[in-house]
Amino acid sequence: MALPAWAGGGKPKHSLSFHAEGQATDGEKRVFSHQVLGEQRFFRITPEITQLDFKAFYPFQADDGTSFGAAFFLDDRAAIRLGQLSTSDQSRYLLGVVDGQPVDYMKIDKPVTDGVITLWRGLKQAHLEFLEKKLKIPAVRVATDLPASALRKER
Repeated sequence: MALPAWAGGGKPKHSLSFHAEGQATDGEKRVFSHQVLGEQRFFRITPEITQLDFKAFYPFQADDGTSFGAAFFLDDRAAIRLGQLSTSDQSRYLLGVVDGQPVDYMKIDKPVTDGVITLWRGLKQAHLEFLEKKLKIPAVRVATDLPASALRKER
């Protein structure tokens, strides 16, 4: 799978991205295959959301006991994109990719309106440090750490 081209002439040390499900007929230059629940599915090479869209994250120990997961608070543009995608692509899958390797998937079952997307597993301590120290994305450990811009009131 090809990673996105990054500005500045090189790739970042780590990458996190979410890829929407496509179709085999989209062609090998636009989709890659991955097994989900024993079935071959196709996902768009171009990600819908990347670490560049995160404004804060809440890390947690994954159920697998060997990795971390995180809930990512998205900036306004990415939150709108996730809302549109989760409305139009229900019953399809999103694939979480870390450092170019698929690590988790989720089935879209309802619209996401809170601007939060979760990767349930597949992150290492180095990824959390990269997000917080290199990309300067604040880690939320208690509610008071949550940036004011991440708080949204339901209407």
